Amino acid sequence: MADRISTLPDEVLCHILSFLPTEEAIATSLLSRRWRSLWYSVPTLNFDDKSCRTLVVLKLKGLHVGDVSSFDLPLLKTLDLNSVCFLEPQHFMELLWGCPILEDLKVEDIYFKGSRCKGQFKTLTKLVRAHISEIQDFIIPLEAICNAEFLHIGQYSDEFPLFPNDIPLFPNLTQLEVIYQSDVACLIEWRLLIAMLKQCPKLQILVLDLRADTGYWTDWPHPNFVPECLSSKLRECTIINYEGVKSELLFAKYVMQNSRVLRTMKIYHNSGWYKFEMLKELSLCPRGSPTCELSFERSSDCVSSEDD
Repeated sequence: MADRISTLPDEVLCHILSFLPTEEAIATSLLSRRWRSLWYSVPTLNFDDKSCRTLVVLKLKGLHVGDVSSFDLPLLKTLDLNSVCFLEPQHFMELLWGCPILEDLKVEDIYFKGSRCKGQFKTLTKLVRAHISEIQDFIIPLEAICNAEFLHIGQYSDEFPLFPNDIPLFPNLTQLEVIYQSDVACLIEWRLLIAMLKQCPKLQILVLDLRADTGYWTDWPHPNFVPECLSSKLRECTIINYEGVKSELLFAKYVMQNSRVLRTMKIYHNSGWYKFEMLKELSLCPRGSPTCELSFERSSDCVSSEDD
């Protein structure tokens, strides 16, 4: 008898698979080459409680998460969400709270149909790495990820808190990457960045990517203090898409003058003809570290962690 069901369009087959328990949908990948990857596109996943409790790695892409009151993922260590829609921010936070030993979190292109989020935010106490970008219409609570050692924030308009006092202590953070995205008119707010540095006493590596072509810069706030990480811990500082505007220059000088153990200051610029003037001005800047090396390269030559 001919295998007529395999001749159906992918959309129809995926719709059929969505009614099966997820384990059975995955098992269909063994039927033939035609079925091997179909379950990847199933819009609905239905795990039973036993399966969820044994998951160690969970990667979801292009899915809608329904009305779930709670999650129980006691063994999950890696969570990767890409292009996932939640009914409410509350459901997203419930997912995080259901992962008590989560170590690696990557969240990209997350959006919500509603805006409800209540309750006290909990800290992911075992978190080591957090990669957060493109969360729409929701301010992710930094308290949830403040135990991370590595933090990447792709700053859309809602991702950084509005006030410096909203930033919690990051006692374990050693590497911070802040990316100002290019396709929104975002504000490069220096006072928030300085406040963030103040809350990261162990920070050793700082990457600042100013890719916001349509963004704008606030005036340099001339802080009257030096964050602890600058005075005793920071070893590497990288500024990408440097244009040489006054506030950028003053920030670079602030880092170089106050970082006592800084080894490398890397500037990736966009202006070839302006390179000599930028290099000359920063080269004349006093340096807090006698071993600090200053380098200039084209931004096009920079490979960020997003490309890894």
